[in-house]
Amino acid sequence: MSIWVMKVTSIQESVNMSTLTLDSLYTKLKTHEMNILSRKSDSKSSALVSSSTSLDVGASSSKSSVLVLFNAMSDDQLEQFEEEALVLLSNKVSRAMNNVSNRKRGGPNRCFECGALDHLRSHCPKLGRGKKEDDGRVKKDDVNKKKNMKEK
Repeated sequence: MSIWVMKVTSIQESVNMSTLTLDSLYTKLKTHEMNILSRKSDSKSSALVSSSTSLDVGASSSKSSVLVLFNAMSDDQLEQFEEEALVLLSNKVSRAMNNVSNRKRGGPNRCFECGALDHLRSHCPKLGRGKKEDDGRVKKDDVNKKKNMKEK
């Protein structure tokens, strides 16, 4: 209970209470709660982890704290970031998510058409979709579709 009292005091001192919105208050309290929960889970998990991997637990907690801080930012603070910085951040997050999914699946995404790692078959430049020339023949499926449309 004393943890929440300390948080309330810090919010009262840092922010003008007349301009504090309910959304920003909720965000700050949720961030604080996530920090507390991550500290508790890290302390429990580090007791069971050997000394060689305990550094990984600390690294993951610092990564989660960065995400918590980013989540706690208001819209005004996010608008102050340059667009390029946000694009770089989103690229890093997407690469990290791909790395996590690759570890679960056992390998990176690979194009089945050309074998490249940077795209999937649906986006393959060597596939040549839409470049086939029409030789003027009518397909049987097109004729059947037209007949079905006339019958209805």
